[in-house]
Amino acid sequence: MLKASPTGILCTATLSVLLAACGLKEHEYSTAPNGLTGASGSTGFAGSGSAGSAGSGGINNPQGAGGDSQGVAGSPPQDAGGGLTGSGGSANDSGAPTGTGGAGLAGASGIVIDINGISVPKEKAIAFIHFGHSNMAGRGQAPTSLRPFFFTDVDAHAWMYHTSGSHMGFKPANEPFTAGDATTISTNAGGPGTPLVKQAVAMAPGYHFISVGYGQNALFCRNYLPGTINYDLVMAGPRALKGKVTFAAIVIMLGITERHGTAADIQGYPDCINTIVTQIRTELGEPNLPLLLTDYEMTAKNITEDLTPTGPFGSQIIPRIHAIPTFLSKIHPINYMPPTGQGAVTRSALVPTDGLALIDDHHFQLDSHKKWTQDLLDIMKEAGWFPWASQ
Repeated sequence: MLKASPTGILCTATLSVLLAACGLKEHEYSTAPNGLTGASGSTGFAGSGSAGSAGSGGINNPQGAGGDSQGVAGSPPQDAGGGLTGSGGSANDSGAPTGTGGAGLAGASGIVIDINGISVPKEKAIAFIHFGHSNMAGRGQAPTSLRPFFFTDVDAHAWMYHTSGSHMGFKPANEPFTAGDATTISTNAGGPGTPLVKQAVAMAPGYHFISVGYGQNALFCRNYLPGTINYDLVMAGPRALKGKVTFAAIVIMLGITERHGTAADIQGYPDCINTIVTQIRTELGEPNLPLLLTDYEMTAKNITEDLTPTGPFGSQIIPRIHAIPTFLSKIHPINYMPPTGQGAVTRSALVPTDGLALIDDHHFQLDSHKKWTQDLLDIMKEAGWFPWASQ
């Protein structure tokens, strides 16, 4: 796996003519006690952040150090330019940073989306498409200490998006509404949508992350094939946001529900996932959009039916699940065999479920959803599919 390292254009100049050619403004200076202030950081140009200039020392102490440059010589997805402003040194001290450089302009695309009254460049509006069975809809209830994080705390950069219903449009990401079905909402239970985007914000605070989710009890892969009503419901949000946001990944929770289908559904699970993912990528014009697929619920129990990994069903579906991913993360403790034959999906990875706490025989609790989504994000970062993460 080759990791893509963003490259950018660093446009710096000291002369007014060259600054104008680069689309930057000439530095401005103002007087201050015992010296001039250092130069302000330059403004980011067309979504490619330009490094801010270091501040100069005060006139009474030319050796006084100015503020450090802090702009990123970058390219999308980093569009904020600017560095810190150095203050003038006094007779015996050195300059020190006292301000901030100019903010970056709109992203390279020039597209800005309104997110609940906030204007956000397309390059900074990052959307996850996530869908699946009841675990995606959400059944988590405990621990109570996590309920504020899931249900009431508002993160100003974490959103959910729906095209219909009482939560239509952009709303703060909170359960039970990111992907909830009737059972999730009636029991005020939580799923993975909220921790996915809130933890993504923690990894990349300068961006806005959007949950575009759909989950329904007992659905299996065939129920989501292109042409079905559920595929159209999954794609309603992505279709509305196409060209307006940056899509991060497709996240799928299926597999354990193939027991509701036939023997052919179990055997054909890899091909079914491949068909759905290929169609989503094609429809959105995103051929390299990563797939993050859940592993089988490895802590599943035998309560009303035998769902244990070594049971009759688990032993059939797990090899089919493991035939899909092409990126094997070091996060997962099991040494998977490389995929063979049809069904393997390019740029895909399996998200582990080992040790996750359950509310019943196979539904994840809140802390499990939080761990599962953090593992997902860490896998993306490890694979080079999450370029927005802070280094």
